[in-house]
Amino acid sequence: MAKGSLKGSIVLALLLLASSGLAHARHGRDSFSEEFHHTYTLDARGRVSLENVNGDVRVATWDRDEIKIDAVKFARSQDRLADIEIKVDARPEAIHIKTRYPEHLFHDDAGGVDYTLTVPRHACLDHVELVNGGLEIEQLAGDVKASLVNGSVAARELGGRVEISTVNGRLEVTVGSPELAGPVELSSVNGAIVLDLPADINAKLRASTVTGGISNDFEVAVHHNWVVGHNLEGELGRGGAEIRLSDVNGHISIRHSRQVTN
Repeated sequence: MAKGSLKGSIVLALLLLASSGLAHARHGRDSFSEEFHHTYTLDARGRVSLENVNGDVRVATWDRDEIKIDAVKFARSQDRLADIEIKVDARPEAIHIKTRYPEHLFHDDAGGVDYTLTVPRHACLDHVELVNGGLEIEQLAGDVKASLVNGSVAARELGGRVEISTVNGRLEVTVGSPELAGPVELSSVNGAIVLDLPADINAKLRASTVTGGISNDFEVAVHHNWVVGHNLEGELGRGGAEIRLSDVNGHISIRHSRQVTN
């Protein structure tokens, strides 16, 4: 075998091994899965709510008055897989999605559901509650309200009011417009908060921590509290809607986003 071919085979084998390891780490012993694919009518500014205990959620957008739900149920056995239900209450103005688990399933880490939702660009995430799982949101112009217990958030190019909290997880949020549609509120207990803002944004800014520090690219003074923690308060540009950030055991970073808006 040629030396280059041997090297390529070794690299391929390592990549396959790494991929297998990541898949195993994602679901642990859960080796049974079932897909769920449905599309429902949803108004351009319709409301979306979701409740899930185990599993990640990704929200993407499109220019259709519909919501597409692509989900994967996973469990340790076929019987347990069948016990996990995806319940959908769909109306044109609002849709509620809930994962229903039999009570006994939580005694031995029985499984969960990963969701990908594709929603109208101006839809509102009215109520998203996750226990064990992360949340990813891409280019949503509507409002966002979400709470997590064990999971991180990556939300990019948001355009509406924002209220996101997590207990154990990192929050990374990017605001897309220099004119906020409403307040932005981010809070974490054990995890960093990273907020990217247009350099020409107009807003009032407040941030506070208990044990973590605060850094920012907007030259707003950071004050060390007399006992513990730090706080920051200032006006960006002409002022406007309020941005409130709070963290207990994590660092807060407020950064210029890469692109300045016109």
